[in-house]
Amino acid sequence: MVDVGPLDDQIMNEIQRLRQGRGLRADGLDERTGPRLRALVEIDPGENDAVIRGKLARFFQRGCAGLPEDLARALLVSIGAADDAPERLLNERLLTLVSTNKSDRTGLRTAQRRMQEATRRFARSVERSPREPDEYYPGGWHLGSLMTFIQLDGPGIHVRQVREVVSSRDGLREFIVSTTIADGPEPPEFRVESGGRLIRTTEPAPGYLRAVIQLPKPLPSGARHRVTTSLHLPAGHPFGSRYLFQSQRRCDHLRVHLRLGPECGWDTVTPITGVPTGMIESDTAVPAPLDPFGEVEIEFTDLRPGLAYGVRWPQSRTGG
Repeated sequence: MVDVGPLDDQIMNEIQRLRQGRGLRADGLDERTGPRLRALVEIDPGENDAVIRGKLARFFQRGCAGLPEDLARALLVSIGAADDAPERLLNERLLTLVSTNKSDRTGLRTAQRRMQEATRRFARSVERSPREPDEYYPGGWHLGSLMTFIQLDGPGIHVRQVREVVSSRDGLREFIVSTTIADGPEPPEFRVESGGRLIRTTEPAPGYLRAVIQLPKPLPSGARHRVTTSLHLPAGHPFGSRYLFQSQRRCDHLRVHLRLGPECGWDTVTPITGVPTGMIESDTAVPAPLDPFGEVEIEFTDLRPGLAYGVRWPQSRTGG
């Protein structure tokens, strides 16, 4: 038998509510997820069901690693986080643990006892263990807006970005910027121009740049703060033929200002309007005209996490 304390009781109650009906496969996860789970999983305000579902599924899958195999299976199936969990109501999912007969009441009671024991153990282990931070998705903030200015007709390539960071918890001290850049003869130069201090940059994989930025002071929940960064690629550095913004994190507003230059020879570019990565080249968005200086500005609002937004132009080029 496992002792359960007051905080464990709260987690258990929230799990019991969440697993009802279709569990994680149901709609309305933002309303159905309790405050303790929201804090542990770091669900940001306004995130949609797909993002919340992914966060919760990873949370339960990681947390079940220390449970016996039969209990881990029971919890994941009951909550709807097992990869092969059927999209059924709770008792129907539980019966798949012990029987395929929907009238098997003895089997159902066995599965329910197993589920309850797994939930108790899970709640206890979660409350007693410190949460490991997710290196590639640190929570506690989202983007109120992102403004990206790209200049391709200068000496090299210059990208300037202004981010409005919105804190979703008290005491936010830093956030992470990540970007993918094609390999070139020289490393890119990344700088924080205003609003913060660059703590470090890393390259976990070739062409994948991550920068940790410290804020001037801890932000309370709901506070907004702007940080301006710049990225310079030397002449001859390949840049490709598109700018792409794709994030699992909420972003309310994206504005892209692209300058190809008056000598670029093109009349239009094509917006990338929120599509899966594999459909970018076949996106049928209405072309956006360039002005006489080879410039265009494109805006997006209420971006959907996981989809691609941005702009593409006819061919790849290099700066300089």
